[in-house]
Amino acid sequence: MSFLDILYLSLRNLREAKLRATLTSMGVIVGVAVIVTMVSFGLGLQRNLLSRFKALDLFNEMRVFGKNVFTLASPNSNSARRGDNPNDRRGPSFRPDKAPTRILDDAAIAEIAKIPGVAYVEPTLMLSAYVRVNGHSQVQFITGASVPNSSSRFTEFAAGKMIGSKDADEAVVTQRFAEEFGFKNPADAVGKTIEFLAAPKEAANARSAEEEPPSFFGLPLGQDAVPEASSSAVVAKTFRVAGVLNSEIKEGAGQGGLRGLLPGADIYVPLPAAHQWSID
Repeated sequence: MSFLDILYLSLRNLREAKLRATLTSMGVIVGVAVIVTMVSFGLGLQRNLLSRFKALDLFNEMRVFGKNVFTLASPNSNSARRGDNPNDRRGPSFRPDKAPTRILDDAAIAEIAKIPGVAYVEPTLMLSAYVRVNGHSQVQFITGASVPNSSSRFTEFAAGKMIGSKDADEAVVTQRFAEEFGFKNPADAVGKTIEFLAAPKEAANARSAEEEPPSFFGLPLGQDAVPEASSSAVVAKTFRVAGVLNSEIKEGAGQGGLRGLLPGADIYVPLPAAHQWSID
């Protein structure tokens, strides 16, 4: 039997059993479409979840704890730490899984940096100081950041760019910082000078308690307590704004908001400068 005879026989069978051929074709089409849809949905859901975690730097960052004043003062308090009680509605706290046995000094940080697979070590340095820029003075939180930095929070800028080098007197600020200090557009803040203010010691010692504004543990209460008259303030350090981070929250995976384990702040300066500032 030739190929033409086989083709003719097939077409004749299809003409004689149209309903059966139609139902068989529809069953194959629906079955293939359902399989393709389910596989596509599963792969898309997996990719969406992975992209969200990757955008938040949850797969490439980890926090290391060391001995501090609290662990040295209460070495036997591990069993009473928050999170050990499964009925605690507050949930587990952000704490180490084992009791720290070593202080994280410069030598320990250097050893951690030599571990295979570690790109860099970024100590957590959170500072607060009076900041003056664009004629405004406020208390702001400053955090030291490694330069270069592969964190996803330093990838999207509303204006400007990342700090050029670890020794540069540059800073990166957030959009909220630019708005609070009177900049209409983020681009207007790029290139401006940020002044970290410090009160002179002799003036601080001579000031009486009656002359001091109301404060809470040395922090002024309200905007009126911020030193508008900068004649008594000393500029301790200056930085140039290199970029303004884009903190706008958008639709999608990890679009905006806080990312990574680095504490959030409105000003990011090079890590060596923050380390020196903390020592001084």
